[in-house]
Amino acid sequence: MDRYDREILRWLRADSRITNARLGAAIGLTEGAVRYRISRLLEDGTIRQFTVRTAPLGSEGLVLVRLAPGAGPRVLGRIGTIGSDLFETTGEFDAAVAIERESVEEFNRALDEIRSIPGVEGTATLVRLSGPAAASADRPAGSARRKSPAPGGSPTSARTARRPGRTPRRA
Repeated sequence: MDRYDREILRWLRADSRITNARLGAAIGLTEGAVRYRISRLLEDGTIRQFTVRTAPLGSEGLVLVRLAPGAGPRVLGRIGTIGSDLFETTGEFDAAVAIERESVEEFNRALDEIRSIPGVEGTATLVRLSGPAAASADRPAGSARRKSPAPGGSPTSARTARRPGRTPRRA
């Protein structure tokens, strides 16, 4: 993977609907060269899919999950049915899962469902309050941010579970 491949990926992450001709003009390649490189990135699995990202459709957040030793595969399978974008992590938490629900109440029910799974020892929840602004047509998404209204109250107020007797670590 060279700098052109990285540039193509950066632009596609910002706008997967950009034309090959426009992308090529932006990074200094022909339309055919961009088409060839995208085809190669699809074949080798670097590009897994083209998708649509929408504005939040309700309450959404990221739930960090601490697991009991040896509970990994069984618990992760159940958590994966509740949320999306499940991945294992290192550090204080063993996994993270994205949750999106239409209301704060439904978000809380999903959170309670995760917490009730045998083998889940604790969670911390990060609720999205804002997100990146729409990408400009002239460049990939950058640091521009816009505020979006916060959901009707925090679903995690006084609800973050922590292992008893543990002090949070600082980086």
